[in-house]
Amino acid sequence: MQPNVRLAILAALALLLVACFSSPFQDDDAWWLLTTGQYIVHNHKLPVPDPFAFTTYIGKPEPTRNFQLTHQWLADAMLYLAYAAGGFPVVVWLRAVLMAAACGLAGLVARRRSGNFFAAVAAVLICAAIAYRFAGDQPAIVTFFGVAAAMAMAEDRRWRWAVPLLFLIWANCDDGFWLGWIALAFCCVEARRRQMWIVAALSVRRARSRCSSAAREGGSTKIILQPGMARRTCCAPCQSISSSTCLPAASLCSTSVRPVP
Repeated sequence: MQPNVRLAILAALALLLVACFSSPFQDDDAWWLLTTGQYIVHNHKLPVPDPFAFTTYIGKPEPTRNFQLTHQWLADAMLYLAYAAGGFPVVVWLRAVLMAAACGLAGLVARRRSGNFFAAVAAVLICAAIAYRFAGDQPAIVTFFGVAAAMAMAEDRRWRWAVPLLFLIWANCDDGFWLGWIALAFCCVEARRRQMWIVAALSVRRARSRCSSAAREGGSTKIILQPGMARRTCCAPCQSISSSTCLPAASLCSTSVRPVP
């Protein structure tokens, strides 16, 4: 595919995502979040106890409410700053950019894993179709972006240094940051699986090389049978390989084993 065609597809996809997530500002809780962000920015402190609840001073302090106000203080402040900069259009634009970026990062991960451009486009569209139902003017949109960013950083060595910074910001924006640890755990398991495949492939290549060398030196082939196991073969000069670790002749001498990309 021509590079110009790919650029045109990516530009159209970006416009589609921004339009998809640019619904009007209509979240009921967002008014409370905007007011809380205004309080944080102007007073330079967290709103504890909640100054906007009429039940704050008529009973005992509620730890749950305090946590709700403090764990997302940064997202509230950012939401208010966006509103102060340009009103509701800027708030909607911020939401659209974050959600579109999350879908784009999901497509980037799919592109790196599959090597297929159209598979990446499909991943972006699937991610957008799922996220569309949950996109709102809430701190939770930071979690959508954070999960995608954490996986993309884990895939690229050049950006792994930024993972702690991502979680530092994320943990002060929304309590869904623990989903990032799950995403990183899956990435670590996948990386370990790839490493095991690479080690196995290298072992097979070394065995094939020894077999080829033995064949060039005039070595014969020895058949090894074990109870309850398929027939396996090893070259006679390679008898140092135990019968329990001998590989099938097709894998050892003819089949090319490739590691998982």
